[in-house]
Amino acid sequence: MSEHARISELERLRGNEAGDPNDGERDLEEIRRHVESCSQCQAQLGELTKLDEFASHVREIASPARPIGDGTLQIPGYEISHEVHRGGQGIVYAATQQSTGRQVAIKVLLHGSLASQKQRLRFEREIDLASRINHPSVVSIIDRGQTPDDRGYLVMELVDGPTLDGYIADHNITTEQRLRLFLEIAHAVQAAHQRGVLHRDLKPGNIIVNQSGQPRVLDFGLAKDDLEESVTMVRTMAGEFMGTLAYASPEQLKGDPDAIDARTDIYSLGVLLYELLTGQLPHDMGGSIEGVIRRVLEQTPKRPSSINKRLDPDLDVVLLQALEHDPARRYQTADAFAEDVLAVIEHRPINARRASMVYQVRKFARRHRPAVALACVVLLGLVGTISALSVGIVQTNAANKRADQRRIAAELELDKQSKISSFFNDLLARVDPGQSGPDMRVLELLDVASGEIGERFDTYPDLRGQLQHTVGETYTRLGSYQPAEEQLLAAIDAMESQDPLPKGSLASALGVLAQVQTATTRLDDADITLDRAMKLAKLLDESDDQRTLLAQLLHQSGAQQYERGAFEESIAVYQQSLDSIDGLHEENEERIRAQALIGMGVSLKRLERFDEALNTYDKALEILTRVRAENHPDTLACLSNRAEILNDLGRTEEAESQLYDLLERRRHVFGPDHERVGITLNNLADSLRARGAFEEAAQLFDEAIAIFKLNPGDPSLRLAITMHNAGVMHLEQSQLQRALPMLQSAAEMSASLLPENHWIPAQFKVKWAECLLDQGDLVSAREMLTRSRPVLVAALGDTHRRVAHIDSLLERIEQ
Repeated sequence: MSEHARISELERLRGNEAGDPNDGERDLEEIRRHVESCSQCQAQLGELTKLDEFASHVREIASPARPIGDGTLQIPGYEISHEVHRGGQGIVYAATQQSTGRQVAIKVLLHGSLASQKQRLRFEREIDLASRINHPSVVSIIDRGQTPDDRGYLVMELVDGPTLDGYIADHNITTEQRLRLFLEIAHAVQAAHQRGVLHRDLKPGNIIVNQSGQPRVLDFGLAKDDLEESVTMVRTMAGEFMGTLAYASPEQLKGDPDAIDARTDIYSLGVLLYELLTGQLPHDMGGSIEGVIRRVLEQTPKRPSSINKRLDPDLDVVLLQALEHDPARRYQTADAFAEDVLAVIEHRPINARRASMVYQVRKFARRHRPAVALACVVLLGLVGTISALSVGIVQTNAANKRADQRRIAAELELDKQSKISSFFNDLLARVDPGQSGPDMRVLELLDVASGEIGERFDTYPDLRGQLQHTVGETYTRLGSYQPAEEQLLAAIDAMESQDPLPKGSLASALGVLAQVQTATTRLDDADITLDRAMKLAKLLDESDDQRTLLAQLLHQSGAQQYERGAFEESIAVYQQSLDSIDGLHEENEERIRAQALIGMGVSLKRLERFDEALNTYDKALEILTRVRAENHPDTLACLSNRAEILNDLGRTEEAESQLYDLLERRRHVFGPDHERVGITLNNLADSLRARGAFEEAAQLFDEAIAIFKLNPGDPSLRLAITMHNAGVMHLEQSQLQRALPMLQSAAEMSASLLPENHWIPAQFKVKWAECLLDQGDLVSAREMLTRSRPVLVAALGDTHRRVAHIDSLLERIEQ
């Protein structure tokens, strides 16, 4: 039987499935007779028992719901309430677990005791695979077993809520809310993939949204074990389609089991998101199965923004990559898909690349080989027409003396948009897709952008300033301070050349510059920069935007107070930042709120108010969990600070577990030699030192020091801190010859980087003095301790344990 004939037969059967079951049985009998005489069909179908299963499935679906109260279904320990859903593999009932009173859902194998061996194995596999996945957005398994009449069942948590499509229909939610809903689904799918489980039937009907708005993925009845030993059991027979047509990938529609992997679910996620954002499926599902399959395999979906004009054009790129026909050109993981969606939300560069013209022409050539030459001519003609049209518009407008200012403004805006589009398209085309890790691509994109913005937008200082501000701020978030400062200074210069002065944008750029200056220990410069930013912000009209800007600048002021050792003052300023956005709960304000809480927590730690600090970090983490990705630099910074507090509270085992996890995540996000990896290595080593694991701690200290020494001509405060901590470890082991040079270098280096009478060099000198005291140099030790004491009293108070430690060392000297 030809492929065309086989699909036509499937189409005929689809029409019968919803009608009289007897008609379906007659069709199946007719097919049986044909297959017995057709070796090609026998090879395609693999086993004739599938046909019996199909007939049984049709009869079961067409039959009325089985009553509950007549004793036909009894499951020990559970009180069955009512039927909830009837699908292709099972019937789901609502029930109560008698031992706990918990409301649960019980799925019973559809065919009951008459189920075939293959159906039983598939049902058991669903339970096994679903049991592997532990994720808040995946419905969890509670129990499993056999009914007294030998019917397989599984017990799941009962999720009260509509399916995803029902939820969207009933709730008028924004595009961003839809995107965030999708992110939770994508993360659930990633969790399944990491356990070796593919869903293969992702669709709105398999996602329930609970009363708190959290999506829950269910129904792993078609799931596939991605582990090698299970491939044989779950292999899809040639010609057997498992899944739902509208959400099926091209490889599923081709019936190629060997081609089905995690990227199959990526495609279905793409269809899901496309429908969430546009209200339409990527392909027309009308007409025959043959026509539907042809459209999915051959046609490229419309750009989502052509349907929903409010969508960010970057979503076109993201979705069309997820919906690529070739799995190799899709996102390779659900996390990668989710990361680009989050980048769109946060207005960051995406990692997906627009399909080049060469690729599109090649793809067209593969589908229409005889027409390639003509297509190229048409394409070139189209480009020429667009160019001529552009010239014509300019000439006509130049000749039209009656053109008013609005038209001129529109032309300027059009030119700006054209330059922006060209700029970003070129950037995306030049980024090397082979670079390892998403943040490496972003850094490369920033490097290319920073080198071209000035020249490309020399006639538009407003655009140039905005772009350089954005690039500089992104560099800052990634800890790349030198290029950040270069871009921010260029942005400020561009903004200052404008008339009228863009006060808000300029104040914001100055605030980020102050952040860079603080991070590079130029506190006097930071104070001057921030003071100017504050004055500009206060000139703005009162509005929510002004309150948000002031909150950002107050947060930076708190950071500068902290760096000067004014911890109580910094806490008060952070509270002012929180107060200024009280009642504002948009995403930007929530991020600022989280940052202020983190800063407050750091100051509370220095004052040894550890319980308050931990509570503050937990509040920040709750916000970041909602508005940031789990591996976003802000989220990771909060986790790092929280782990330090756990150590301070004596919860060492918990702290070290978090630090090991954080180390792995930071290496993945930033690369192995990034400063923030060094920070985590230092914190983990210091935790190990505190509990006496000196050998392991020494190894991690060495790794951290090596990272901070990568720029030998630019010593960092982080290097000084790590050398100090390593020196303390040697001091505790009475290894004075090793401790002394490290403690001395740390104190001298920090003093060269920070203002006079800063608390960090003073603290470092205390340990240096302690080492000198142990070596018998009482004079040098006394002088160093005497000078350090008032500095630490001013920063920490005269009752702080570090001040008490100085007093105890001075007593030793006097004895």
